[in-house]
Amino acid sequence: MELTEVMRGAASVRQFRPDPVPDDVLYRVLDAARFAPSGGNRQGWRVVAVKDPEMRRRLRDLYLRSWVEYHQPVFRAGARARPTPTPSTSTRCRST
Repeated sequence: MELTEVMRGAASVRQFRPDPVPDDVLYRVLDAARFAPSGGNRQGWRVVAVKDPEMRRRLRDLYLRSWVEYHQPVFRAGARARPTPTPSTSTRCRST
């Protein structure tokens, strides 16, 4: 399969299964991700895999308020309305 076919055919995922990602799968994904390009080859990313459900909820709560505050001006400016993420959907999106 050609790269452009993969890029054009990749779907966005908005919901995730609740079962945990096995460590070997997580390792393979992160190992492959380190080859992703970065601006100026800075490679400035850091990855933290949080598996504890309570800690993920707490991190979500910290993030969610800032996300809403950051996007609120867009909503007020008359841009197409998007629903504010709820804690239940944010948790699924941040699963690792």
